[in-house]
Amino acid sequence: MKNVKIDVSCAVCEDPIAKIADVLERLKNENVEIASMEICGDRLEGLSELEAFLDSKGYIFQTKKNQNLYCILIVDKKEREVLEIQEIQEKTLEEVELDSVITHIESQDEKILNDDLNQMLDVEIEMLDKVIFLKNDCLGGGELGIRLLENFFINLLNFKQLPKAIVLINRGVLICADNEQNEKNYNSLKILKYYGVEIMACKTCLEYFNLMDSPKIATPCSAHEITQAMLQYEVISL
Repeated sequence: MKNVKIDVSCAVCEDPIAKIADVLERLKNENVEIASMEICGDRLEGLSELEAFLDSKGYIFQTKKNQNLYCILIVDKKEREVLEIQEIQEKTLEEVELDSVITHIESQDEKILNDDLNQMLDVEIEMLDKVIFLKNDCLGGGELGIRLLENFFINLLNFKQLPKAIVLINRGVLICADNEQNEKNYNSLKILKYYGVEIMACKTCLEYFNLMDSPKIATPCSAHEITQAMLQYEVISL
């Protein structure tokens, strides 16, 4: 699995979309499996066209902007339906946990974007000795409960301190489902997993709700593994 970082700043690239399309084609032809992809640039006037291009290719992404700089973090890809995460896009560029903004594909002639952007992205996420325990697909009941849970995960992404794990049992495993009704929770879990939060789902519950064959954003866990995590860390029950 490869972490891909693409610099499309004015200094090194005249046509960002053409460069990204070329990189994607090369990776596809070489059968390279992509773990994550970051695209960074410094011309906002072409950003909407770039986002539309990624949309057309089925990528799920979040965009961070600061003045004339932007960074697009691609978290997943779907063949047919593209999920939107507009609420998460409100976060500032400084809140992204990225190592640096350097393109490392195959050639050695790619350049560092610019020092200012690299400094802004030097932010670390602290993993707390806590686990979040969730046994339902909402907080409370009804439509309000569904919205409250969606807002909880979206707001959790705004913090630089995150739990070690999220434990899902009973109807809580339903937020692992990749469908239109669950799109906000699914995208939030994708990004939390990218940041290092372990998503632990009760294997028996996944089997009961026929979710074992759904995209693996969660790790199926036995009762022993879930109990061990809850004894090891402070538990926050929702």
